[in-house]
Amino acid sequence: LDQQANDIARSLGTGVNNDPLAYLDPEQDLIVSNNGQYVKIMFRDSMMFPTNSSRLTRSASYKVGKVGEILRQYPQTIVETAGYTDNRGGFNYNMNLSRERAKSVANKLYAKGIQNQSYVTGCSLQNPLAPNTSSQNMALNRRVEVYLYPNNNVRTDVCR
Repeated sequence: LDQQANDIARSLGTGVNNDPLAYLDPEQDLIVSNNGQYVKIMFRDSMMFPTNSSRLTRSASYKVGKVGEILRQYPQTIVETAGYTDNRGGFNYNMNLSRERAKSVANKLYAKGIQNQSYVTGCSLQNPLAPNTSSQNMALNRRVEVYLYPNNNVRTDVCR
């Protein structure tokens, strides 16, 4: 996991950041972390998708593609993409949007040739990083996270 996290972070021009408060920094649009059981790559909404869309921006497509290139070296890794929204709009609308965004990221990974077992999860407005009380906090909650697991035994409920 350490090697995978470092390879991915390096390919994205960043480092591994295990600071639990890093997710609350609005300046961080990309965070790679390793908790010892799995690697998590968090992509912020502002650089990922146009408003109310699941179409990847050019920047997001490039960055997700870099992750896919690295994952080809780790075909045994289990990949889960999870989409999250803020609390604007209804739960069902946000569930569909979060799932479609996660699916867009997963599709881009597969377009890069990965063969990994994978899961796509929409979490809607569940598991916010910050209270949805300001536009800045809402922006923190709109994200796609890619989880890299060594096996199914360590898979977690990413929507909790």
